[in-house]
Amino acid sequence: MRLRRQLSRGDIALIAVSGLVGAVAGGWLDYNIFSDNDDVRALAVRLLAIVVAVVAGAVWSRRHGRGARVVALAAAVFLVSSLIGGWIAPSAHPAGWSTGSARLEIHGALSRTETIGVECRSDLNGTSIGFSGGMATSGPGVATNSLNLAVSIQSEVPLSGGPVPTSAAISLDVGLGEPGNGQAYAYDPEQRVTAISADGTPEHGHLTFENLSARTKDGDPSLPNDLPTLAGVIDWTCQPAAKEPTPVEGSWFH
Repeated sequence: MRLRRQLSRGDIALIAVSGLVGAVAGGWLDYNIFSDNDDVRALAVRLLAIVVAVVAGAVWSRRHGRGARVVALAAAVFLVSSLIGGWIAPSAHPAGWSTGSARLEIHGALSRTETIGVECRSDLNGTSIGFSGGMATSGPGVATNSLNLAVSIQSEVPLSGGPVPTSAAISLDVGLGEPGNGQAYAYDPEQRVTAISADGTPEHGHLTFENLSARTKDGDPSLPNDLPTLAGVIDWTCQPAAKEPTPVEGSWFH
C-alpha cells in the first residue's frame, strides 16, 4: 500500500501500458519466430528490458529518484508481460505455407504407391516450390512401415516439363521402411547421376526422377555404382499459399 500511495495515477498508467505493450510485443515476437534470427530478435528485446530495469533500479537505489523507480517497475512489468504474451500466443506457419497432398509412385529398389498429406511451402513470386510429408502404417505384431517425402525446387525459370534447369536449387529426399532401420534416398547434385524433370507451379505439378541414390548408414550419399537406386513419379496438389503467417492449430498456451 505504501508503494501504491507513492505512485501517481500517471505512474500507474505508465506501468499498466508497459504491461499491455509487453504482452502484445511478446506474443507478436513469438508468433513470428521462423528462424534463428527471429529467436535472437525476441531475446534481444527481452534483454533490453532487463538492462533498462537493472539500470533504472540502480539509479533508484542510489538517488531514490521517483522517475528511476517508475522506469524500473515499468521495464520489469514489460519483461514479465512479454513472457506471458509469448506463452499465450500460438505458434505460426510462415507466409507461403499451405496444406496439400502428393501421390508418390516408386520403383527400382522397391515398388510402392502412396498418396500422403503434405505441408507446402512457396514464396509469393512463385519461384520456389516445396512440400514435405510422411505416413506410417503399423499393426499388432507388424513393424512400423514409414514413408517420408521432401521436395524443394528453387528456379527462376518456369518448370515446363523438361529436365529441371541446371541453375535451379533442388532437394529431393525419400525415406522408406522402419524408422531407424529403413533406407533413405536423396538427390546429390555432385554425383550428376539423378535425372529430374518437372512441370508445374507451387499449387500443382508433376515430377519424375531416375537413379535416386541411397544414403549410407552415416547419412552420406552412396557412390553411383552402389545400387540399388530409385525411380519414380510425384504428383502434387497444394492449396493457395497464405500471404501472411497463419496460426498452428492447437498451439495456443504453449
